[in-house]
Amino acid sequence: MRMTRLIISILIIVLLGYCLLTQKLELYPYITLLFGVLMVLYGLENMKKKEKEKTKLSVSMSVMYAVIALAIIILGSFILW
Repeated sequence: MRMTRLIISILIIVLLGYCLLTQKLELYPYITLLFGVLMVLYGLENMKKKEKEKTKLSVSMSVMYAVIALAIIILGSFILW
């Protein structure tokens, strides 16, 4: 679990750096989706520790990130048509 969080965090940092240097905004929805996955992993870790409030916060944030990312991806594909 810890290694997975580390890999996803490094992937997010690398993708953000790439977007910053190349000015390619197409990757931002996928980065947001990765943030959602990272929040799910934090929520699972908090669930194992029996911390209910942090679990609820992490899961609600991950749902919000997922909805935003999917909306941007879906609406972006309609705009490009």
